[in-house]
Amino acid sequence: MVKRYIPILGLVAWAGLVAVQTLPTGAAVIGEPDRNTVAEWAEVKHLDPAQAEARYAATGVVTCNWEDPEWGSRTSISTGQVTALPDLVTLSGHIFIDPFICEEKASPSNCQFTITNNGVVETAMMTEILAIGIDCDSAARPTLGDRLVNDWALVRLDSSMAVAPYQIADGLGEAVAENTKVVSVVHSQDYLVLNPEGGTLHPKTVSECTVRDLLNRAGRLVYFTSDCDGAQRSSGGSVLNDTLETPVLIGIWAAASEDRLLLDEAVERVVAAGQYRDDLANVGEYAINSWSSRHVPVAGAFLMAIREAVETTAN
Repeated sequence: MVKRYIPILGLVAWAGLVAVQTLPTGAAVIGEPDRNTVAEWAEVKHLDPAQAEARYAATGVVTCNWEDPEWGSRTSISTGQVTALPDLVTLSGHIFIDPFICEEKASPSNCQFTITNNGVVETAMMTEILAIGIDCDSAARPTLGDRLVNDWALVRLDSSMAVAPYQIADGLGEAVAENTKVVSVVHSQDYLVLNPEGGTLHPKTVSECTVRDLLNRAGRLVYFTSDCDGAQRSSGGSVLNDTLETPVLIGIWAAASEDRLLLDEAVERVVAAGQYRDDLANVGEYAINSWSSRHVPVAGAFLMAIREAVETTAN
């Protein structure tokens, strides 16, 4: 039986001092901890570290700097991934539009995308939004729930990234079912280490986790939850079918229910320890509405936008 839930809790991109609508709960570690650095993942899965890094190098960091009329200078840091082509990035739509109040935030010219592969850091600027799911048309503004289940965007970079892009599914989209095992690749605000200069680094993490609940409309999957671990900065990150030679992107991170104050407390604990530890994160058992990670599937208009961009490039 498909359960119904309301996907309107906390957006998971780090966005300075702006408040977002959340419930006073946490959802960083859900059940058993599952985040590993890429090097740790390689060790657990008996992979060559360089091969593991290359396999997930398409997941990178989205950094946007812009001027907010009310809050002044703003910086948001989230996750995105090179998808289908070396100059296409999929990410969350709320990087560009606030879905709660339907106001514009950063523009592509304010944003850059950074990946690391084989120890080499590569950065490209975003040039244009090719498609975005959040619809804030004043003539017929959709409900907040509709805007959140369509929280995706597709952007073009000013140069190709030297990585293997994640692939997209054939047909209507990759099958996603309850209890499906997936791999999550993200950056997280609470998963950090201190560098020798005293700054903080937020390494990419890879985890194996499980699809838990689905939201279907008119027979089509529009949203799903998981027990994947993550926090702010994970927004837009990768949910993969990792069973094939090249990983297939089946969804992106959209939201979680970790309260901002609880997150700040967890970050303080980790900073004091000097590195991430599972026991310092906010931990709880999966609960569909209050302790879960939420994802937009790569299906419907999202999938069609990626295909159209690929076809346009080919022509």
